[in-house]
Amino acid sequence: MRAAEASGVHPGTLLERCNLAPESLEGSVGFIPLSTTVNLWRVAQELSGDPYFGLTMGERVRPHYLSVVAYTMMNCRNFAEALEQVQKYQRLVSEGGRIEMRLEADTAAIVYIPYEADVSFSRHQIEAVLLVILGFARWLIDEDLQPIEIRFSHPKPALTQKHDEVFRAPIRFNAQEHAIVLERRWLHAELPESDPSMLQVHVAQADQRLHAMDKVSIKERVKMVLESSGHFQWDRDHMARRLHMSRRTLQRKLSKSGTTFQNLFDHYRHNAALTLLKDNDLSTGEVGLLLGFSEPSTFYRAFKRWEGCTPGAYRLAQVAI
Repeated sequence: MRAAEASGVHPGTLLERCNLAPESLEGSVGFIPLSTTVNLWRVAQELSGDPYFGLTMGERVRPHYLSVVAYTMMNCRNFAEALEQVQKYQRLVSEGGRIEMRLEADTAAIVYIPYEADVSFSRHQIEAVLLVILGFARWLIDEDLQPIEIRFSHPKPALTQKHDEVFRAPIRFNAQEHAIVLERRWLHAELPESDPSMLQVHVAQADQRLHAMDKVSIKERVKMVLESSGHFQWDRDHMARRLHMSRRTLQRKLSKSGTTFQNLFDHYRHNAALTLLKDNDLSTGEVGLLLGFSEPSTFYRAFKRWEGCTPGAYRLAQVAI
């Protein structure tokens, strides 16, 4: 939002285009859905007209934006230990992807793997992430770290001058992965801000936050994803991918919680149907289509199972009340 505003985009316009309320971005705890985040990136870049929007964003990110994760990293002995911390606590920053390390004899690749969203990640989002990682590495080590190569799996953009300026390394597009390739010696670089006692404090804080996140039951997590999604194109496979687990794992965990994905999805559509039927400008058939039912008759049968009457009868009863 701040990067878009700095590029001349009115915050209210961006929020409206993305169907986001201002309070969605307030506070320091909690996330907006991944699909909403991806859309926010795409709309921000479109409105800004900045061909380097991702790099502009990446340059603006400061260490304190990463909260407790940044403090655990900076107090490690060396860069390798700092990378282990970011892998462990990645979810406290974003659940949109993960970082993996791949070691060769003389090189180390920091690989960024975005999770699958309803809409594919904008290339600007990927470019920003890699620039943030590299910028943060340079800040941690307090040296002008020079990568061997930067890799992006997306095609080469029309303009790449700024890419060369900020990464200061050969860039390969249409690669198999998104990665920063370094000389392996950088992993052993000592961090000037290292403080073992402070590391213990921040690790304890980070562990506490992870524990708080994990206390939310799988049932509640599914309900939160459904209710924040704003759409009804869901099935069990889609939800499993959204929660970064297999279909079988999702099914098993929900079964232990005494429910199924279909029960939760039905409850979600049931509540949405009651809300949509209050809008008299929508026909009952249109309500069914909005809820993802392919035929009005299918919606009528489902609604009768939920409420014991047809959608039309329910609407008339509400008017009488």
